[in-house]
Amino acid sequence: MKRLLLCILLILPFVPAMAHASNCSTTVGGIAVVVPVPLAKFTEVGIDKHDFFEWLVPTGNRLLCAFVPVDLLPTLKKPAMGMDRYMLVETVQSYDDAKKEVPSADFEEIITAVKAKLGDTKEMNQIIQPTGEELNRKLKAIDDSKDVSLDQPSNLGTIFQSPNVYAFAMIVPVTSAGTTKRVINASVLLRVRDRLVFAYIYASGGDQTSLQWTQQTASAWAQQILASNTN
Repeated sequence: MKRLLLCILLILPFVPAMAHASNCSTTVGGIAVVVPVPLAKFTEVGIDKHDFFEWLVPTGNRLLCAFVPVDLLPTLKKPAMGMDRYMLVETVQSYDDAKKEVPSADFEEIITAVKAKLGDTKEMNQIIQPTGEELNRKLKAIDDSKDVSLDQPSNLGTIFQSPNVYAFAMIVPVTSAGTTKRVINASVLLRVRDRLVFAYIYASGGDQTSLQWTQQTASAWAQQILASNTN
């Protein structure tokens, strides 16, 4: 459970990429899953560009999909960096390999544990430092001239909860190339076809407009994902 919580709570810096307009068809634990495009002007980047985002994925997770604004495809580079809004979808690698089912009771237990972590400032601070170090190490392995660091987050707590969905958010100061941005990160836990899926929504700025956009996008997208995978 502790390893799972780290996979859920690891904070990613604010930076990604672009693509051809489409939904994302993938598998989670041997089960086919469809992840719809979150917004009209966004698109999934395509499997050939997933490695551009791998440095953003915590150890222990597997990247399923990456969504970015359609018009940014021509500027996409590896490592994916420098965008104002983007979304990633992941799952836990160990659950994926074991084709582990997540019954409703287990999902509720995970949510309870996540809430406890969010309410513990010391625990959150202990997660941030190693997360930033891991991201920076992965980034420098791709391009030694680049760097990134994370500062203490502002926890916004639960933003919505419904059957098979739990979402929380935080604002994280992210520094790269000497410039610091405030980034809103909404993390959405979903139980999709008895499998555990994470959807992450990012928006730079940290102001009320960005927060509202992030919350609305996360809520609507979560329901779209569940509706697209009903048996």
